[in-house]
Amino acid sequence: MAKTEDTKTLEKIGMLFLKSNRCHIVASEVRVWCQKRLNDLDNHRVIDLLGVGLKWVPEHKQVANERGYKSPNIEVLRGIEIKVSENDFKNGFIQSGCNYHYLMFPKGMLSLEQIPKHVGAIEVDIDNFTWSKWGAKYRLRGLETIRSPKFRTTSDLQYNYATRELTKLCSDQMIRWAREQLPEYVRQYGGQKDV
Repeated sequence: MAKTEDTKTLEKIGMLFLKSNRCHIVASEVRVWCQKRLNDLDNHRVIDLLGVGLKWVPEHKQVANERGYKSPNIEVLRGIEIKVSENDFKNGFIQSGCNYHYLMFPKGMLSLEQIPKHVGAIEVDIDNFTWSKWGAKYRLRGLETIRSPKFRTTSDLQYNYATRELTKLCSDQMIRWAREQLPEYVRQYGGQKDV
């Protein structure tokens, strides 16, 4: 099924949101491995947006690695499901397989009572959304996190599967981009490199 303009817009906003939440790799339509379903709405295995990023850990919760070094950061999976209508929401969405799950939707579409308690909720005012770069982060206006997600542990198997799928997708997306750009390069420069 083709994506609507609202879905494409929310996808781009979601990528900026993940990037501003310390995710260094982000891709769309990523398959994640889930051990069990959490409820009736948890019936998908492909998440709209997935990012791998860092989470700061307080010193008293840091775990030493095999060399005895304690890191203040751990890598986590942040997933966003995009919903543009109530029917889309009722079709279900993935709620397991990531450390943090968010649901992104247009402003006023859903209430917090409809969303499972462990899932974060992000409302976007599409008509008034603006962004600006601020250092390594983005300032996003017109976006409000009305509930933060609960941290869920993932197994090493789930983490490795998701990062492998994510890296494969990023590579495929770069190859597709290169194939689209290559004819334009050949037309402009005749395929010759500058010496």
